[in-house]
Amino acid sequence: MRINIKNLDALDRQPTPAKLTYLWDDKLAGFGVRWSPKGKITYLLKFRIRGEAQQRMRTIGDWPAMPPDRAREIAEDHRSSAQQGRNLDAEAKISAERQEATAAETRRRAIPLSALLDGFRAELTTDLDRQIAEGRTGAYERELLRLERSVLRPALGEMTIGGFDTAIFQALVASQGSVSKARQLRNTIMRFIAHATTQLTLQGITVSWPDRLKVKGQPGKRWDRYSLDQMAAIWLACDSLGRRGALVRLLILTGARRSEAARLRRDDLALDDPNLGAHWIQRGQTTKNRKEHRVPLSPPAVAMLRWLPDRSTRTTPDTDLVFAGRGGKPISSFSDLARAMRAGAGISEGTLHDFRRTIVSALGDHGFDPQVADQLLNHSAAATLPGVMAVYQRSELWAKRVAAVTLWADLLFAAVDAKLGKPVSRETWGFEAPFAEARIKRPEKAQAAPTPAARPSPARRPRRPARAIAT
Repeated sequence: MRINIKNLDALDRQPTPAKLTYLWDDKLAGFGVRWSPKGKITYLLKFRIRGEAQQRMRTIGDWPAMPPDRAREIAEDHRSSAQQGRNLDAEAKISAERQEATAAETRRRAIPLSALLDGFRAELTTDLDRQIAEGRTGAYERELLRLERSVLRPALGEMTIGGFDTAIFQALVASQGSVSKARQLRNTIMRFIAHATTQLTLQGITVSWPDRLKVKGQPGKRWDRYSLDQMAAIWLACDSLGRRGALVRLLILTGARRSEAARLRRDDLALDDPNLGAHWIQRGQTTKNRKEHRVPLSPPAVAMLRWLPDRSTRTTPDTDLVFAGRGGKPISSFSDLARAMRAGAGISEGTLHDFRRTIVSALGDHGFDPQVADQLLNHSAAATLPGVMAVYQRSELWAKRVAAVTLWADLLFAAVDAKLGKPVSRETWGFEAPFAEARIKRPEKAQAAPTPAARPSPARRPRRPARAIAT
């Protein structure tokens, strides 16, 4: 039978067969149709690729959607290619895969880095909210968010994955003004890379990100300590700093971290404990190692905490924070506080963290061993205890720590006495006058030079009347 319109049309009008029926063309070998019991007529081609023993069967299309002449052309192409040893189906599959790979690469290259930065920022914000809900500072997450906003987004925001050179990460790190800033930015970038890698991998996209970034140089010195004379000057300068000055004094007396002191609550104080004596219970949410820690309080620390009233103003809701700032929130802006502290004490350098180094150094000079210092500062025991001792030594060394803070208070107030030229009362420790709140003024930003005023345009002279033209 010849596969043509006339015969197929006649076949289509006949009753459908009881089973699959195959009809072959009498001109092109292997070309035919399959007629199903449902009346469907499908073009077929039987062929064998040169060099293969297996015969193949390929469907070409359906009648009447495809005319028989077109089906015959396709069959002839496949048959001719098969005789040459080619498999057009396999070639078409490879071509489709290449096109899909090209399209996928185009989509990959078009992904904006700003979308990844948005996801990264959302992830950091979620972490920050969780930290705050747990009563933590979230200082690390805040710093990462700041660097994402001020450095990464301006540098990467307009780029796409395809047009992005990852070498820019190293260039950004190298362009920072200090080693500390470079390290902070490096940490931010590596965390962003981890986020971006996860998101792109889920989309089946692989990007060759750098696995490390180099920071040249070492951080600035961290061995600074104040002299006792400087500590006395700082103590006296705190008189004019209000509640923030009281926070500085607590740091001086205890060696606590500033973030821990800023979150001190009245409920955390045990000023009348008959067994352990006055102490401060640092909750695990506020400590660096996330473990609860007890801090012994010397007599001047107790006197100051009893003297300091709760903050309650028209704009500040009731709060049990000892050092509550505006809105009942923990005090922040420690850089402004340190600047005001140094200015009041007449000191050009030094940080709040240097108190910790000063205290343990002075105690070391008076015979206290590093184990007591580690316990006082809430450091890991493994920092100073070797081997098995670091594993098994679990004593709080409480009596020694109490003795240490008491000795430190004696050393400090001996220097304060010398600075004042008279002794401070060992009953009130100088906290006789009523407490007064005070605000710390931030340094004024340098104003830009005024723009020179524009020159006024010269006044136009009045026009002369037009001369009459003589006629």
